[in-house]
Order: sequence, then structure tokens, then C-alpha cells
Amino acid sequence: MPTTLDQHPLFPILQSFKSALSTFPLKTNAPVHTPTPLEKPTLFIYGPGPRNSALSFDAECVVWQAWLTSCGVEYATEHINEPLSGPKGKLPFLVVPGGKTLNTDQMQHWLSKNYTVHTLADPEKQADSQAIISLVETKLRDALLFSIFCEATNTQLMRQTYFDHQSFPLPHFLAHQAREGAFDEILLRNDTVVRSEIYRGAAQALDALSVTLGEDDYFFGSAQPTFVDATVFGYLHVLLSRPVGTSTTQPTLTEEQLAQGRQLRELTLERKTLVDFAKRCVRNLSNNG
Repeated sequence: MPTTLDQHPLFPILQSFKSALSTFPLKTNAPVHTPTPLEKPTLFIYGPGPRNSALSFDAECVVWQAWLTSCGVEYATEHINEPLSGPKGKLPFLVVPGGKTLNTDQMQHWLSKNYTVHTLADPEKQADSQAIISLVETKLRDALLFSIFCEATNTQLMRQTYFDHQSFPLPHFLAHQAREGAFDEILLRNDTVVRSEIYRGAAQALDALSVTLGEDDYFFGSAQPTFVDATVFGYLHVLLSRPVGTSTTQPTLTEEQLAQGRQLRELTLERKTLVDFAKRCVRNLSNNG
């Protein structure tokens, strides 16, 4: 026969506990600290950049800094260097007034809904711009990942930049994980990871970008920067501005290894059209930021 609640062996204890609680009514106190409501959108990124620059040291973060500025968004930035804080486990992400958190895909939709987003009117040029973005996000990204995370010359700088805010020995462990992650990502798009082939692909991509841009201020002759400009600039800026290992910071490395760490930057510097484009974008960001 089922036991009723008042027959349960724990019932007297529960009843006494309930009576005791009734003599201490719960009171809700005001929170000790209430986060200040956001007055404007806030972009969470890796940072600060080289020489304490407002622009991030991470290419994708710079892409979105540039694009938000180009769209006329007045936003704040927060340097958190914690990708797992983001909705997709990566940076950047945007928090808008009201508290909603947006990943990069959602940011595009939010921009289109709330701001004037410049696009290429010609469907053929729009398709070509997608091809350029794809080129940057494959060939240039592979080379940048390899240079930052896999070149022995840049390992120490990578660890300091991305992970030194963590307590020892986490920076060393996380840097090792990041290196493996970079290899794995490169292998998604390549049969093998070979330095010469990775940098050859980057050189070809840089040549294609230079020819496509030509003498125009922005890609495909646009009067205003579009998303392809923000994407190209984000990667060029990091290629040109990030520190590389030297004989002072890496005294145990050979001159050949040091040269390998500089190779990607030097490939970029050889394309004056792209260097001038990156400088122009920095000036525009400074004027509009």
C-alpha cells in the first residue's frame, strides 16, 4: 500500500524544516553591483593591437572594426582575448543595447537592418567580390595562420600576444593547442602543410588583389568601401603591422629561421598598391572612428 506524505519517515523532519524557514522570511536585497546598461554597441575583440593600437592584432577582428566604422556605427570596443566568451566560441562578437549578443553572421543582418550598408550594384562585380573574399579567407588566411602559429620565429610572440593574460603554465599549453589548431585548419584546405607552397599561394593571392584593385581607391571602383574592402584590409593590416621575431627576441634561432618568420610580411611589402590601400584605410578609420 503506498505511503502517504504524512506517513513518510522524512515527513517530521521536512515539517520542522518548513516551520523553521517560515520564521526567516526571504528578503531580496539590491545587487551589490549592477552592470551599466550599454549606451552603444560594443565589439568584443582581441587586443590591444601592436604598439597599443586601437586596431586588433587579429585579422577577423580588424575586418569587423573596419566594416562597422564604414557603415557609420558608433561603437565601443572591449579587449577580452577570451574567444570562448563569444556565441560561437570565437571573437569578434557584438553586444547591442538591450543585451543581445551577435556573432558575425548576425552582425551582417543587424547592419543591413539598421544602417546604410554599401554594396556593389553590379551583380557581376558582387560575384567577383565574393571570389576575392574567398581568396583572402583561404590563401591569405592559411599563410597568416602558418606565419603566426607555426613559424618557430614567431612562437614566443604568438604566445605573448594571445595567451599571456593567463596564469602560468596555461600560456604554453594554449599556444601548443593553437599551433595544432592552425595546422588542422590549414589541412582542411590543403593536402599537406608545406611552407613554400603556403607562401606561394599567398604571393599569388596578393598579386590577384593588387591587379584587381588597380589604381582605384576601393575594390571594383566603388565610391565607398564595401565588405570586400574591409576583408582585404583586415588581413593586410595584420600582415603589415604585427611584430615578428628578431635575433634579440629569439637569439637561439638561425638567420634562415628569422628570415622565414619575416617572409609573409616582405611578400606583402613588395605590393605597393596593397600597402597604399592599407594606409588609406587606416587614415579613413582614424578620421571616422
